[in-house]
Amino acid sequence: MIREFIQRYFKPSPTGDPPQVVGFVIEALAAVWRRLLFRTTFIAITGSLGKTTAKECLAGLLASQAPTVSSWRTQNSGAGVAGSILRARPWHRFAVIELGAYTAGELAKASRLVRPHIAVVLNVARTHTDQFQSLEDTAAEKAGIFAGVGPAGTVLLNGDDPLVRQMAGKTERAVRFFGTSDDLDFRADQVTAGWPDRLRFRFHDGNESIMVKTPYVGTHWVPSVLAALAAARVCGLKLADIPASLAQARPFDARVEPVTMPNGVIFLRDEYNGSIDSFVPALEVMRTARARRRVLVVSDLSDSKKRRRQRAGFLGREAAEVAEAAVFVGESATHAERAATEAGMAEENVHAFAALGDASEFLKTFLQPGDLVLLKGRATHHLSRLFFAQLGAVDCWKPVCSKNMLCDICRELGPAGKMKDQAPPVPATWESAEGSLPPGHAAEA
Repeated sequence: MIREFIQRYFKPSPTGDPPQVVGFVIEALAAVWRRLLFRTTFIAITGSLGKTTAKECLAGLLASQAPTVSSWRTQNSGAGVAGSILRARPWHRFAVIELGAYTAGELAKASRLVRPHIAVVLNVARTHTDQFQSLEDTAAEKAGIFAGVGPAGTVLLNGDDPLVRQMAGKTERAVRFFGTSDDLDFRADQVTAGWPDRLRFRFHDGNESIMVKTPYVGTHWVPSVLAALAAARVCGLKLADIPASLAQARPFDARVEPVTMPNGVIFLRDEYNGSIDSFVPALEVMRTARARRRVLVVSDLSDSKKRRRQRAGFLGREAAEVAEAAVFVGESATHAERAATEAGMAEENVHAFAALGDASEFLKTFLQPGDLVLLKGRATHHLSRLFFAQLGAVDCWKPVCSKNMLCDICRELGPAGKMKDQAPPVPATWESAEGSLPPGHAAEA
């Protein structure tokens, strides 16, 4: 009996949280601490995609005005949420908390712990499909964020997402919408983005509007940035202060994050989330990008009902449409390679590797200055190692790793983990008086 108790309550969580009994203690402390923080405005953000970027963007906007604390990296469930509350101090004017869900009922529980004054729902997409069988199931779970919102609270919903818009009928709190439709409270228009340019749009709050420039790559970040701007406005941020505050924002690690390598290659790191609904916008970024050569480095996608070989075929065909070259990694790499060549990609530009280490060595000689490389795959494949291997020595080449984290913060990565900060930043825009592109980039057709 004692052994069963220890195995049940002291076993680490598969999501990376501490053992269950430790989690109970942390959550109890957080519940008490949260009630003492009566002067801090709590904002909770959820959604299938983009919530970390929205959280980071909003925290940056609010921090420009008053002391602000936010969730650490991607800790958005279980004891991670409790830990975020415990990080808050009485002098923090705002606390921005990211909420995720791996099992049914988790969001409602987390919301009751956070007790947010403002709750934000970004979208409903195909993620964690092993737990949520349909989009309706996912939507029902996301609506759990309303559970902890008080009577005077505000709910911000993405009016462009039908399943999110319907959530307005599931709460008695004040609801305001954001999106691109003309009938919404906060909206965006004149949206443009196409590498090497970054996302920009005109932001409307009622009858007021302002042009905003962001550091983000791709139009799919509009909901995340709009949600951050809407929440910041509800919190009192002046419209005129938005451009300067937004200029300090940075893409989060491995979320279409551009990084310049020492050899002049630019990586678009997007390997954290392999959901099929995150693949589509990433591929669109490549489709519209201007670069000397577009290279897709990919393993596999998740949350798809297709079999592995069918997924490989999809990736191969897409690669032929959006890139000039492709490197496939994993068990079905040869199937993706075949699909790419059958779709018209030159054989000399398509390569397949079963092991990450072999792919890494090949990329060191294959990539050229001016290449734009999209790194994309399932989180469990830890493709980050392909990126870091271009910077220095990587110690870990495990074929299977159960850690639910980016390699960036893993102690097993090796010396290369310390090299990323030495890579030169990628400017947020390449505009000049002549409208020229940076060296290595082809002019727009």
